[in-house]
Amino acid sequence: DSLSFYAHIRPFNYRSNPGEFSYARYLKQKQVFHQLIPVTAIQKIGFSHDIPSFFYQLREKIMQKTARLTSDTTCQQLINALCLGYKVELEEEIRQLFTTTGTIHLLSVSGLHTGALYLLFLFILRKLGFKRRKAELWLLPFLFGYACLTGLSPSVVRASTILSFIAIGKAFNRNYIPLNSLCAAAFLTLIIDPTALYSMSFLLSYSAYAGILIFYPLLF
Repeated sequence: DSLSFYAHIRPFNYRSNPGEFSYARYLKQKQVFHQLIPVTAIQKIGFSHDIPSFFYQLREKIMQKTARLTSDTTCQQLINALCLGYKVELEEEIRQLFTTTGTIHLLSVSGLHTGALYLLFLFILRKLGFKRRKAELWLLPFLFGYACLTGLSPSVVRASTILSFIAIGKAFNRNYIPLNSLCAAAFLTLIIDPTALYSMSFLLSYSAYAGILIFYPLLF
């Protein structure tokens, strides 16, 4: 959105105790250097017409359909969180309940959701008569479309990129090594967005999956 208003521009305070988390340094890694304190009313004067805005509007339309499906606000919030990764309107009581039961990760759209959808649509395409090679390639735009729809979280981008490498390998009858696919996915992600290297979700997502690939054979 394009906004118009008068404001005081203030830099962030970088002073903190030694070893303490610095929110200002974290924002600097996100390319955010100043904060604005509005002194007049904020007016919306326009909005962009690009790929992110298209998927944002699409997600809004899907959430409107969710509201028509059920009048239960809790169900609406859970469906939007589980399917679209939209947790803004999730009530604090519900969020705390998932945290207490140790299932809060289910509310974060991740590789589990992406992999489940990938297998589901692959099964549907095979039933419609598509050969496996064509079905794998047809799913590539769907994977990244879903990643954009959920806000391009690192876990979904990781899963979509890895599945894309695997699908392309299968389509051209090439053998693949999961760890190589993981490294290639991380490398491609960092080429597009180098600041993701400082993202905790990026580090946790890739390191957790790498740990599974490395240690699972030993434990098995």
